[in-house]
Amino acid sequence: MGTLLIIIAIAALIIVFKKINAVELPTKPKLQIELVPASMHGCNVRSRLSQSQWKMLCNTTHNTPKYAVAKCSICGGNGKTQGFPHALECHEQWEYDNGIQKLVNLLSICPMCHKVFHYGLSVKMGYGPKAFEHLKKVNRWNDEQANQYIEKATSKVKAQSKQTWELDLTFLNKAKYSYLHTKFTTQEKFNCNTSMGEY
Repeated sequence: MGTLLIIIAIAALIIVFKKINAVELPTKPKLQIELVPASMHGCNVRSRLSQSQWKMLCNTTHNTPKYAVAKCSICGGNGKTQGFPHALECHEQWEYDNGIQKLVNLLSICPMCHKVFHYGLSVKMGYGPKAFEHLKKVNRWNDEQANQYIEKATSKVKAQSKQTWELDLTFLNKAKYSYLHTKFTTQEKFNCNTSMGEY
């Protein structure tokens, strides 16, 4: 009986210790991981547009007065100081709802923030440790917080990957993108050239 009480007491202490040391993550950190469901890899704005259209779209995103100084809209960094040949990259932000992957914004960000957004691909390409450190630095997290966040993002995309998605690019029908001379629909998935890569 005494041994059972000791085991129960130890178990209770472990539970209390875990609760005390539990990491509270913000619901929307400054820099996020935005993993894409497996069935949608390669289905994006870049793979839907011609190379010249994509370049124009990126230039429009980067040349907005807010980004005119070639600084990342998230961390204020610049790819050239991070060891990349270019300062900024154009990132597509998506919403996922009822089987629709919908474009909701375009961001002008540094290559390292982009590596964090596409963390799974970055790990495959050998940028995992650098992306991990950048995620920690921008969000002011320790290893445990970053690992917990990555685990949560990975679980979310695994669940999303179990369903079929359609691609909605109607965001690009705004007047400021009229130079693309294309009418975009809510069903663009099969108009994408997926051989262009994952992002």
